[in-house]
Amino acid sequence: MKKYLNTTHLKNALALFAFTFMQALAFAQDSTSSSSSTSTTTTTKETSVMIEPWMYVVGGIVLLILLIALFRGGSNKEKVIVNRTSNTTTREI
Repeated sequence: MKKYLNTTHLKNALALFAFTFMQALAFAQDSTSSSSSTSTTTTTKETSVMIEPWMYVVGGIVLLILLIALFRGGSNKEKVIVNRTSNTTTREI
């Protein structure tokens, strides 16, 4: 009997639902109301990245781990060992 719900179909449906939900959120943030005019004042506080040096340390460690994983991943080559033996027989004529 054939399976009705395959796992790939389930993954595709879940991805479609997630992307549709994200699109709805993006639409909800769009402000196109022209009937009312409001003025808003925003103040932003800029933080310098140089204040937090631990970000550089964590980023360097992550980059180092990724580079090690990439370069060590290609070393899974198969080693073939060939042993050749030679059997010689001598015949007397």
